Amino acid sequence: MGYFEYYAKNPNAPAYTYQQFPQHFVWCKRVKQWKIRQQGFAIRRMYFVSPNAGELYYLRMLLTTFRGANSFEDLKTVSNGDVDEVHNTFQDACIALGILAHDGESEKCLQEAVVMQTGNQLRKLFCIYPITIAGTGKTFLYNTIARRCRKDGKIVLTVASSGIASLLLDGGRTAHSTFKIPFEVQDDNNISISKDSNYAQLLKEVRLIIWDEVSMQHRFCVEEVDRLLRDIRSDDRHFGGVTVVLGGDFRQTLPVVSNASREQTVGASIRGSLLWDYITVLTLNHNMRLEQEPENLEFADYLLEIGTNPKEVVNLPSTMGRCQNMHELISSVYPLLVMDEPMSPKYLNERIILSPRNEDVHKINMDALERLHGETYTYFVADKMIQDDHGRDSDFTTEFLNNLSPPGTPPFKLDLKVGCPIMLLRNLAPKEGLCNGTTLVVTRCGRHVIEAKIITGEKAGEVVFIPGITFQPSASELNIQMERRQFPIRVAYAMTINKSQGQSVKYVEIDLRTPVFIHGQLYVALSRCTAARRITLLFSNESNVSLDPVIKNVVYPEVLL
Repeated sequence: MGYFEYYAKNPNAPAYTYQQFPQHFVWCKRVKQWKIRQQGFAIRRMYFVSPNAGELYYLRMLLTTFRGANSFEDLKTVSNGDVDEVHNTFQDACIALGILAHDGESEKCLQEAVVMQTGNQLRKLFCIYPITIAGTGKTFLYNTIARRCRKDGKIVLTVASSGIASLLLDGGRTAHSTFKIPFEVQDDNNISISKDSNYAQLLKEVRLIIWDEVSMQHRFCVEEVDRLLRDIRSDDRHFGGVTVVLGGDFRQTLPVVSNASREQTVGASIRGSLLWDYITVLTLNHNMRLEQEPENLEFADYLLEIGTNPKEVVNLPSTMGRCQNMHELISSVYPLLVMDEPMSPKYLNERIILSPRNEDVHKINMDALERLHGETYTYFVADKMIQDDHGRDSDFTTEFLNNLSPPGTPPFKLDLKVGCPIMLLRNLAPKEGLCNGTTLVVTRCGRHVIEAKIITGEKAGEVVFIPGITFQPSASELNIQMERRQFPIRVAYAMTINKSQGQSVKYVEIDLRTPVFIHGQLYVALSRCTAARRITLLFSNESNVSLDPVIKNVVYPEVLL
């Protein structure tokens, strides 16, 4: 504070960093302020701060870089041309100064380039820029196209089949939310949007639709949107004449169809739609997710083999780590979990545990939550039956309903702690960043509302309130009609492999005690990490982890491009 005070009183004095300051000044204890050094020489050492310390670490970075700061606010002020911008956090200031690499750096570079120039120069930038990105760079390409079209005043809709993937798109939302697609989609469904509504007017003006992760979307959804646009735009061409970019990787998991056979699952893919004959296929082949090291180039070829070879049993690389039990798995990916200091959003975003089954994911999350220091807050659901068409209630008891775990709904008993990561299970307010798949960190637990900080997407860093909402699970899943009122969240130290599509993380732990059981699961799990050496595996007790293990793999060649 004495350093700040000196420069506040002497704004024209020679500017030094906090680290350099003691070389030129001495601390006078009598008057409690810095005086110009008259003789001698000194070097002072700043205390080490771990990168996991969050804002304290970024403060230290600024103090070793910024010269002549007169306050904490001054440290967070970065000149952008003729405008001085005060950033909300020290981390944001570090990013703005360019002294901290971040995931959105390539996006920022592109955004500025689109404003400055177009055409040939922009294409050259796209080729030479060292992009660190969401596989082969599909998302980067989508956002490039969307920004260029919007710059010319064109209306572009960016949607994705999953909430996580939609968060990576500029202005992205889920396809179900954007096009009002019913969750229980049928072959003969029609989306009910009035031709006279404001939203219909928007659809009449739209020039481009970008639809990511369409490979995991049921073909009926795409066909419904085709019929909707033809009707609203009074144009019998496909999608009413709108240009549609459909993106996805058919080596990844396919649409989820309950109790379906292989033929039914393949038939639900857009590859089985009559629209497929009118689609022009373009490919991106270079893996941009993996760090460009020799060992990873070899691993990229291995991933292609995993995703395309229908061989039922495969060998896993010996370079991947091994865990003996669940305790070791959790400790390996979250070593700071048992510490008193909170884990930073960056730390949490860089790591994840994946498992094929929801049941195992829940157990892993509860095990991890138990290790986190702090008070446990428990929230119970309010379950009830929905009356049938004749106004009659079912004979099912409340206790029976409490024991059910319908897909896509929170558990009957929800345990939380301040500092734990959570994931939203519903679209609450997409414009505010609260989408299905958004990851947050709990900051405060009330009785009727939960305060949390968003850590993914464009709204990262914003604090929001999450209320309890009413869920109505699909009657076809349970053969009963019920309501469940609960907070629309789950603890998110771990997630299912299917849910992880679209993610790119630094550390991945994969629970393979239960073998994968659907097309593309193993490929998705192994391809989430940016380096093969940072993948750790847990096998069942029967597996011999001292040898190169073999694992089940499922590939449907008939669905591949």
